[in-house]
Amino acid sequence: MTWNLYDVVRLIAAIPSERIDAGQYDANDVRVGDLGTIVMVLTAPDTRAAYEVECVGPDGHTRWLATLFADEIERVSPAGAT
Repeated sequence: MTWNLYDVVRLIAAIPSERIDAGQYDANDVRVGDLGTIVMVLTAPDTRAAYEVECVGPDGHTRWLATLFADEIERVSPAGAT
């Protein structure tokens, strides 16, 4: 499945900590079920697409940023949906 920039997605798989930038948070706080937004779509010939996903906490600060693959996320709402 193809995802688009700014789609809201849910994490559906555990992610290795080396692929997570947790900022001020602990990478172990990244949980299946977390919601995030696709902030970059990464593509290259002969490779599967990857997506930079940002999860923001209630205070508006980034909780984590991670490079994820389509089989690790599910779309909650497409970009621009109301």
